[in-house]
Amino acid sequence: RKASYTLGYHTLFPNIYLMVIGESGMTRKSSAMRPILQSIRSINPKLILSTNLSHESLIPSFQSQPTRILFFDEMKMLFDLAGKNFGGGIITTITSIHECPQEIRSEFKKDYDKDGNLKSTSIARFPYLTILGLTTESWLNVSNSEISGGFLGRFLPIISIGESQKTIPFPLADEAFFKDLMAKLLLINKLNGKFKFAEETRELWSKKYISLTEEVRTHKSDQFASFGSRLGDTLIKLCM
Repeated sequence: RKASYTLGYHTLFPNIYLMVIGESGMTRKSSAMRPILQSIRSINPKLILSTNLSHESLIPSFQSQPTRILFFDEMKMLFDLAGKNFGGGIITTITSIHECPQEIRSEFKKDYDKDGNLKSTSIARFPYLTILGLTTESWLNVSNSEISGGFLGRFLPIISIGESQKTIPFPLADEAFFKDLMAKLLLINKLNGKFKFAEETRELWSKKYISLTEEVRTHKSDQFASFGSRLGDTLIKLCM
C-alpha cells in the first residue's frame, strides 16, 4: 500500500487478483506456481494465508499481518467454501478487499460486546490482498452468477488454452533466476509514493487498453468477457 496511482476519484494499489487458466494436467499450472510460492515464503512466510479458512476467520487474519496472499490450487475450492455455512459471504468480502479499503470489519454476533458495540479486535486496518488461483476453462464455463461480473472482473487472466505442448522429461531448476528475482522483489518492496504515466506513454497505453478490452469483451465465453469489466484498473496495477 506504500505505492499507488490516482485514477479520477479512485486510488489504485498494485495488488492483483490473478487467475491462471489452462487444461487440466497438461499445462502443469501447479508445477509452474510452486517455485513462485517458495520464493514468497523465503521472503516472508507469514504473507500466505491458509486456504483452510472460514469467512469468520478471514478478517481477523489481517490484524497481525495486513498484507496477505491467497493461493488456490483450484479456484473451485473458494466457491465450494462459499457454499458452506462457515464460508457464506466470503466472496463478497474478498471482492471488497480488492479495493484496499481503509478498514474491513467482522460483524458476526461474537464481534459485538454486551452493549452492542463492535469490538476493536473485529476491525482490520489497511488490508492488502493478492490472490493467485488456478483453474480450467471447463470450470469457468459452468453457469454460475457468482463468478461473473463484479468478482471475476477483478481478476487478471493468464490463459494457456490450445497452446502447443512441450514434453520435458528432466526439467531444470533455474536457481540463479529465482535468486535474482528475490533480490529484485526486496528492492521493489522499498518503493513508495504516487505513480504517474509519462506523457509519451499515455497514448500508447490508451490504444492498448482499448484493443485488449474489445478482445476480452467479445470472447465467446461470458465468463471470459467478464474479465473486461475492470481491465483498465487491472492494467494499471500491472504497470505498477
